[in-house]
Amino acid sequence: MRKQAFSLLLVIILCQPSLQLMANNIVKEDGTIIYEQEFFNPYRPSSVRDMLDIVPGAAPALKDNSFNQQNRRGLRSQTTQILINGKRLTTKGNAVIDYFERLPATSVKRIEIITGNTREIDADVGARIINVVLIKESKLTGTWSVGNVSFTDNQQVPTISGSINGEKNKIRYSLSLESRPRQLPRTQINQVFDANFKQTEQRDQKRRMKSRRTVVRARAEYTFSDNHTAQINASVANRPITSRKDTELFFNIDMQGQKINNGGSITNLSADNLDYEITGDYSVTIDPTLKFKGLFVYSSELADENNQQSLFVNDISESFLSTADDKDETQKEKIIRGTLDWSLNPKHNLEIGLEGAVNSLDKKQRYFDYINNQPSLRDVFNADQIITEDRAEIFASHTWSLTKKWEVETGVASEFSKLNQIGSDVNTVRKFNFIKPNIDLYYKPMAQTQFFASVTRDIGQLNFSDFISSLDRDDSEIDSGNPTLVPEKSWDFEFGTEHKLKDQGGAINIRLFYRLVTDVND
Repeated sequence: MRKQAFSLLLVIILCQPSLQLMANNIVKEDGTIIYEQEFFNPYRPSSVRDMLDIVPGAAPALKDNSFNQQNRRGLRSQTTQILINGKRLTTKGNAVIDYFERLPATSVKRIEIITGNTREIDADVGARIINVVLIKESKLTGTWSVGNVSFTDNQQVPTISGSINGEKNKIRYSLSLESRPRQLPRTQINQVFDANFKQTEQRDQKRRMKSRRTVVRARAEYTFSDNHTAQINASVANRPITSRKDTELFFNIDMQGQKINNGGSITNLSADNLDYEITGDYSVTIDPTLKFKGLFVYSSELADENNQQSLFVNDISESFLSTADDKDETQKEKIIRGTLDWSLNPKHNLEIGLEGAVNSLDKKQRYFDYINNQPSLRDVFNADQIITEDRAEIFASHTWSLTKKWEVETGVASEFSKLNQIGSDVNTVRKFNFIKPNIDLYYKPMAQTQFFASVTRDIGQLNFSDFISSLDRDDSEIDSGNPTLVPEKSWDFEFGTEHKLKDQGGAINIRLFYRLVTDVND
């Protein structure tokens, strides 16, 4: 058991907009702040991301400010705190911010900052929700940029990015492309000193890499009626490493401080990495008190790596092969979720839902030693596995508006999962059952101020790669993995307050939290 406690987090977000800009803001009775398009005109933003950087108090929501930073299970536990036209962009592997970086600022009608409980999104208690409202128009808009990146090794590599967005009849669509180099040349000198602060060793490291990341994203939304919509999102990311060469020179330091050549190593790596994701959701209002929403995710990550290490004693031109390894890995995730949101009366709201998921990893890792310049396969325990997790979760939550100032939300989820592990050295089946209750309390004495508290039972997502052996290149070690890992569990307690300063001068956010963690996955 591990206790993780951080007693206080204080976030102060200040700004001093002009009186003219403040006139373009609207503060609703529930504390929601609305920034119209006119607010942003003096700053001349080119993308929605630029606009969000300008909005006072939006910064905490632009990153994952959940106090539980581990990967969470399924869609229900995601903490994305940004909405588009009041709806969450369904995704697991792609950041919503990446989408906003390609969406032109001219497509935005207004941006809303919401505090308190929001039915559309499963956000952390006390979170600030950003709702980006887009303009409904039929014209085609877009942005394109072409550039050049200059690296320290004098390489000149072009970049290109762009997007188009539009609406025709009942369909709103967007398409974006980004292609950037991932060269990152590096030169590093490591010096080793003894207890008397006298240098004894030195290692000179140099990395040169040729790689390019190309990402294509597409989104389409169809509106059947005002309360009946469907959307689909797709993305493909290709991240090959054409070549990566790491050269390391070893030196001993003599009594006079002179360097003595002690050989070195050369590591050559190449890889193919392809990720793609298809997601969608369907939302319909059955009657004024009942709403259905369905979500799905299908994602895949493919990786194929080859690595060789050579050593040399004195002359780098006389290097010889020492070790090698290769990896073939396929990771997939499939999720489907359905919820019914029922407004019992103005004070009570009930949500019930079901989520199913299948996660899988097929990984094979091989390690070689070179003897007389010929590869010899090394016998390594737990070097391959096919892992499949089938998971089902049923959940319900109840929101009760006690008064205009007080609101309480209680919920519970029951999870059932089955984990299959098949490999040369591992063949096992395990089952897990978890109950996950939670309670959130909100108190808003005035529009500018709110207090919040929560108690949540959280279950972490297993990283299947930790089950299988892997190569630690930094330490030149093979980690055997742990095929008996179980999900990390925690009780999370949180209390906080937020106060908006007058005249839109910013906000003060104070959060205290405490986590009691068991079955820690470090």
